[in-house]
Amino acid sequence: MGEAGSAPVRSSCAKLSSRSAHVCREIFAGVLVVGLIAIVFGYGRLANGPISLPALVPPIEAAINDQLSDLRVKIDDAVLQRSADGPGVLFRLRNIRLLDKDGSIVAQAPLAAIGMSGAGLLSGRLAPGSVDFIGPRLLLSYTADQGLALAFTRPSNTDGDVLIRGALPADGAPEVAAEPPEAVSAERPELPIGAGGRKFDLNKTVTEVFDRARRGDTSYLTRFGFKNAIVVLNQDGAQTLWQVPDFAIDLEHRDNRSILVGEANVASSKGDWQLEVRTEQRARRNSLLITALIENLVPAGIAGNFPTIGILRALDMAVDGETNVELDDSGEFLSGEARLRLAPGPITPPWDRDTPVRIDHGDFTVRYLKESDVVEIAPSTLRWGKSRATFSGEFRPVRDDKGKAVSWDFSLKANDAALGIAEFGLAPLKIDEWTAKGSLSSKEGTMTLSRFVIRAGDASIVMSGSVVDAPGSPAVKLAGKVSPMPVETLKRFWPKFLAGKAREWVLERVSGGQVVGGKFNVSLPAGAIAEIEQGAAAPEGAVDVELNFSGMSIVYVEGLPPVITGDAKLTVVGTEFMVDIPQGKIVPAAGQEITLSEGRFYIPDLREDPQQGVITYKAAAPTPTVMQLLDHEPLGYISAVGMKPDFLGGSAVGEFTLSMPLKNDLDFKEIKMSGWRVSTTPSPRTSWATWTSTAARSTSSSPTRASPPRARSRSRKCPPRSTGSGSSTRPPASSRPSGSPPRSTKPCATSSGSRSTIWSRGRHPLRCRSRAWDRPRSP
Repeated sequence: MGEAGSAPVRSSCAKLSSRSAHVCREIFAGVLVVGLIAIVFGYGRLANGPISLPALVPPIEAAINDQLSDLRVKIDDAVLQRSADGPGVLFRLRNIRLLDKDGSIVAQAPLAAIGMSGAGLLSGRLAPGSVDFIGPRLLLSYTADQGLALAFTRPSNTDGDVLIRGALPADGAPEVAAEPPEAVSAERPELPIGAGGRKFDLNKTVTEVFDRARRGDTSYLTRFGFKNAIVVLNQDGAQTLWQVPDFAIDLEHRDNRSILVGEANVASSKGDWQLEVRTEQRARRNSLLITALIENLVPAGIAGNFPTIGILRALDMAVDGETNVELDDSGEFLSGEARLRLAPGPITPPWDRDTPVRIDHGDFTVRYLKESDVVEIAPSTLRWGKSRATFSGEFRPVRDDKGKAVSWDFSLKANDAALGIAEFGLAPLKIDEWTAKGSLSSKEGTMTLSRFVIRAGDASIVMSGSVVDAPGSPAVKLAGKVSPMPVETLKRFWPKFLAGKAREWVLERVSGGQVVGGKFNVSLPAGAIAEIEQGAAAPEGAVDVELNFSGMSIVYVEGLPPVITGDAKLTVVGTEFMVDIPQGKIVPAAGQEITLSEGRFYIPDLREDPQQGVITYKAAAPTPTVMQLLDHEPLGYISAVGMKPDFLGGSAVGEFTLSMPLKNDLDFKEIKMSGWRVSTTPSPRTSWATWTSTAARSTSSSPTRASPPRARSRSRKCPPRSTGSGSSTRPPASSRPSGSPPRSTKPCATSSGSRSTIWSRGRHPLRCRSRAWDRPRSP
């Protein structure tokens, strides 16, 4: 009976459940349809502009203010707007201001985004977990007397930025008129604290944050950040602009400890770099530990933000670093350590951008030791090519009566150092001493180098001087001496960024020999370097270098026998570079020698790119020896016209000039050569008075040796052959190779009456000019 009675009940419940489910589905479908229609119409409405939601402002303000201590926010409006990056809707707060208990503006941004706290929702509270200010402009001002001040700016109707001034009433009454804003411009670079900027005490601010965290006042609001911020840094009157796409401060709670974490992505001309700052309170030591991590920072990319630190422009490699700083509860500096790692990249000095030095690896460690009041450079390694060095040293402050550091005395040295140049086959040379001592003064912008020494065995370079910062370019004074040493050692000492093109030419074409000794002096007044870079002449006495050499071997043209020098002198005066060689010789072949005198290698302007080199010298030798040199590859002049190098006898003297660009991939066609020779002999057989040859760049392809000889006449007026002297441009038949056709071409008279013929056979044009030719007399 019971089972029979329960069956209708179950049937009724089933029907009721079915009807309820159907009703619920209809309600859900209706709500969904209405919601979709509302979304479609709402999204279409957003196409015309943001939708204002002022009714949401009071509850949002109350929710945020409930999580703040001694601070509160003021919001003008809440809006819905379409995302600029694609489909989507964004909820934003307009003109949000963070106020202190006196109503003064602490921070302001035109827009802000908030995120709700998940922990707050789980506990039944509507509380913000994050607040991001969007598009703010921050002005950080630092002076030695006033310290660090912080202010927020907003765009104005004028060209400059307007400083936000005035305050909101503390009781929430309507705003009163603020003071007239004052533009931040180059004429007013400083921001007076108390007038427009809030003095920023890092230690006090962080301590208050940790205190509130321990009390639980801000347990839900754990993130505060900036997006697309512009930071104007004003340091002692110099302003720089920083773009910060993203910066966030998070408060992490760990085992009764609170850690404040700041993360920033900063834009630069060499790509974005990342900064992470962690601040931890040490209760037992009553101190704050601040750790900063830097990744992918290219110093050259931020050089524009620090125009007074010119060395940043030269460092074009990524730098990663970690810095630890400890402050006591009063903000006093207790200790610090920084570790930097250099990725492979070039160091490009501003005065010689075409010859950068590539660094393969760098690892630096710097510490501050409070007990000895010393900044210590721990052993730090630098490697470039086949060279290496491990640097260490210290910086000691020189303090005034108030205990403030006015300058720093430094002492640096390099251990386990070796210098080599792999691309020119110079193996690493062990450096026995490499030290530098001097002082730095940031206030005066000076660096004094009291003594610099680099030594390998008995070979050394010693110098001293100073650098004084100045507008345009610094004033530089250096003076030093070079001891006797092998030329191969000097090559290793020669920095790549000093007269780089001349250095490459010397490394490639000069070998052997000894440096007898030398000296150098640099005296560049303020602004002179910048003027010289712009093309101005170097002031008198600005650069003066003098080095004495002996026994060098110089390859002036690739493939030709080198010049073996006697004594020689290298001189640099201003932007001119020259090597004078009073005596030397060329050995075209075994047993043959050409005596050289009054030789000079000259670079008119070291600033040119590529630099131009000019070689001049006088020569004296038996004529066949000179012909042998002219027939040497890559010249080949004598064979090109079907002659033998020994077709002339007697002796020859001459003056020659070679001009060429100084570069590694030099083509022989780029070498310009000119000169003249006089050949005399007591033999009545020959008397060849003058001959001039020129090899210059040719725009057309050079004919091969198999091509028939052809001539170009310099004049179409040819006088009849002289019967008295038997003048002819053709050598005697007995001097030509057997079986060779006559090489004489139509000679034409020159203005001086001599005969001139130009053979274009061979690799380069050759012009010969003869005044007389005496045939052999009959016996």
